[in-house]
Amino acid sequence: MTGLLSYTLISFAFIFSNHVETLILLRFIQGAASAMIMPVVQAYVGEITPEGSEGYSMGLFNLSMFLSLSLGP
Repeated sequence: MTGLLSYTLISFAFIFSNHVETLILLRFIQGAASAMIMPVVQAYVGEITPEGSEGYSMGLFNLSMFLSLSLGP
């Protein structure tokens, strides 16, 4: 919950940043919040996946995550 709350608040803080240094600091904090979220999300994907197809589901999850990061910008 701390990671999700931090990620949300930092995302809104980008709106109010006026300097490049502020953007760098906010992005650093957002990366730390993301590091709190990703292991939990990956564990949840592994938990809800039918037994025997955990690797396939984790691969699809990673594909969707990195593809969206690549295509988004």
